[in-house]
Amino acid sequence: MNDHDKSPIPADEGVYEIPRTAGDLKRELKHGTITSIAWVLWIIVTFLVLYGIFELATKSGLLVKIPFLGIDKHLGYLINPESTEYSRILSLIIFLPILGIVFNMIAPQDGRFFIRTNSLVYALIPFGLVLYMLFGYTLAQTPGGRDIYVDQLGNHLTIDSDGLMDPIVGEEEAEWTYALLNDVQVIETDEGEYESIKARPVKIYFYDRSFNGMQFEELRPWVSVTDRPATQIGEAEYTIAKFNYHLGVDGISFPLMILTALLSVLSIIASFSITMRLKEYMSWFLLMMVGMFGTFTALDYLLFYVFWELILVPMYFLIAIWGGPRKEYAALKFFLFTLFGSLFLLIGIIVLYFVTGQQTFDIIQLQQLAPQYLGKASAYGTQVLLFGCFFLSFAIKVPIFPFHTWLPDAHVEAPTAVSVILAGVLLKMGTYGFFRMSFPTFPEATYNLAPALGVLAVINIVYGSMVAMAQTDLKKLVAYSSIGHMGFALLGMAALNKYGFTAAQLQIVNHGIISGSLFLLVGVLYDRAHTRDLNAFGGLLPQMRMYGIIMVIASMANLGLPGLAGFWGEFISLLAAINQTDFVTANGLNFFRILAPIALIGIIITAGYMLIMIRKIFMGPVNEKWNWLPDIDSRELIAVLPLIALMIYIGVFPNPLISLFETSILELVNQIRFDAGVLPSSF
Repeated sequence: MNDHDKSPIPADEGVYEIPRTAGDLKRELKHGTITSIAWVLWIIVTFLVLYGIFELATKSGLLVKIPFLGIDKHLGYLINPESTEYSRILSLIIFLPILGIVFNMIAPQDGRFFIRTNSLVYALIPFGLVLYMLFGYTLAQTPGGRDIYVDQLGNHLTIDSDGLMDPIVGEEEAEWTYALLNDVQVIETDEGEYESIKARPVKIYFYDRSFNGMQFEELRPWVSVTDRPATQIGEAEYTIAKFNYHLGVDGISFPLMILTALLSVLSIIASFSITMRLKEYMSWFLLMMVGMFGTFTALDYLLFYVFWELILVPMYFLIAIWGGPRKEYAALKFFLFTLFGSLFLLIGIIVLYFVTGQQTFDIIQLQQLAPQYLGKASAYGTQVLLFGCFFLSFAIKVPIFPFHTWLPDAHVEAPTAVSVILAGVLLKMGTYGFFRMSFPTFPEATYNLAPALGVLAVINIVYGSMVAMAQTDLKKLVAYSSIGHMGFALLGMAALNKYGFTAAQLQIVNHGIISGSLFLLVGVLYDRAHTRDLNAFGGLLPQMRMYGIIMVIASMANLGLPGLAGFWGEFISLLAAINQTDFVTANGLNFFRILAPIALIGIIITAGYMLIMIRKIFMGPVNEKWNWLPDIDSRELIAVLPLIALMIYIGVFPNPLISLFETSILELVNQIRFDAGVLPSSF
């Protein structure tokens, strides 16, 4: 065939087609085969994963038998409240997204439907497991209204019509066997001794809101460093350092797990508009989920540091490849700032290990050992230096002034979904670090430096609000707004009282919900208009009515309107500052009562710039340039409406959220004040 023969030929009148060659047909066949194989493998493996999770969640746990491979192993339980040995749920939540990454890698580059479906499913499974931890329960129903008994061997029985003890087996037993045995009475009969279980339905939350310790723990040996190997059987090795695979959650981390899981799912839905290099984008996103879940559950310092650093890599590429015009600069700035802080964190961890006798890297154990080694007057300087190392790393993440300059650039250049995660989750890792590590490990330094933290908090509030007021770029306005709102969380933490820690945790979660929704809404407008300039819009409400209503609700929550989620954290943090009476100036003034009215200025400024933003976009005469803009579509509504619903629900009923962390928070503040040598807080 010559070149002339390859010229287009008419198919229909006015329409021309390029004839397909044998190579084209071969490539199409190969593409279709790969796609079909990927779908078949995906369906089989995903079914096995879901079936395995279901079996792990049942009474008997998961038993794996593969005779020809010699495998006969009981993998334990998804949740075993009596032991850390068999718990699996946190590991599943952390590492299941990796399976999604594997499927993304084998998918064809243009298999967008498969990649989106796979990524969403492997974000939804961890989200479902988190909800299972929160809402999972069983109903203990007595068979036929009869009492249930347990003998000394653990067998469950009931009294039959002849007055004899009969075992209960099968489906009837499964309905109530996980019941919480709160009301147990030991009775004796002629047949032996039994425990009588109160016969009534019992609702059991797998996450125990009344317990102030770690839950769902997983503890296994990970890495041991020895100075010499054992020379004979039975000889003990001298361990220089030991790192454990230790996971767990409590009231400080569990609300952040829920927030991370929710925002990850919604962000992936919002990312369906991504078309360039979709498989790489979704794979980096799923890897970032692994780092975020791991950071909030790790209870060993080395394990925590691995997950903490892991997040930097996907976040860097997500900004640098899929970001805006200055994406490389913003990504590099983010990476260098956070890496700089991480180095100080690593130095602090190593020094803390040696100062506390080289015994463990376990976060909880080091908190218990620290007062013994750092509580002496001679070691106070070391405690302050270590607090400074940890503080610098976490302050960059929050971010606290003057370590905030990476944030606006990263937010403005990042894709919409990445901005949601950046504001909703990554900033919270800084405050989580203060709660989990800095404050309980260095209580005296925390208490003595609390006024300085309060000053930094007020600077964040006022500075962030004033700079946000000056912005004409909508995304940059929301970014600087985050600096101000995180200042209220820091103010509550600096108050070192029950009101303050409660306010901080409320503000952390609520800001993740509100800022996440605002960045999603900014993305909706930018995808249509390709500009974020506030002065370019006007009069959009009549043609984008649903979008306008949602944006107004989110904006009102952001400015702290009572009845919406943003109100409670800011209000209680001011209340905490007013009730902080530990620090009094030389002339008798309460230091934190001076800070409270200054912080109030930030609330007033926030109300101002949010109302101006609403006026410039939705009010006034219609800008004819945008009279074609469509309203928010169904996919975008699915991504943002859950956050709007949570804003309203938490604004009206904050107690369900507070109950998740109240016990842990109160225990934390009391422990910090006790270790610092000050009286417990009354407020």
